[in-house]
Amino acid sequence: MSNMALGVPEALLLFGAAMLLFGPEKVPEIARSIGKAMREYKKGLQGVTKDIQNQALLDETEPTSEEDSLIQTAKKLGIPTEGRPIEDIAQDIIDKTA
Repeated sequence: MSNMALGVPEALLLFGAAMLLFGPEKVPEIARSIGKAMREYKKGLQGVTKDIQNQALLDETEPTSEEDSLIQTAKKLGIPTEGRPIEDIAQDIIDKTA
């Protein structure tokens, strides 16, 4: 696969064609429009990337089972969970929230 970057000769050829097609008055306006469109595209792409990263973080913190959910709830409530049966943890959650 070849590199799709424009070199100096290609850029000059495109600039010359734009000058012939649109005239010297319109070329700066077209360039500004293209620049603005590229900025908006990059901004939108960054937003999507940030959303995907945030969702990945949320997925990592979501409990994978009912036991995990109980343990996370117990930790949020300040209930010790280490080495305790899940039934005791569940009962402590019920007692604390009642």
